[in-house]
Amino acid sequence: MAIPVPELDVVADDLVMLYRTRQENRPALRAVIEYLKQSNDVSVQE
Repeated sequence: MAIPVPELDVVADDLVMLYRTRQENRPALRAVIEYLKQSNDVSVQE
């Protein structure tokens, strides 16, 4: 089942780019994901 998340769709390309970058950039990806989870009040299992 897929749940549409418009806020995530807006940054999806940026998240993919960050994911594919060097290991030292991964904290930035985690920060963005945490921000999106908090701003959308979404509980996501990791």
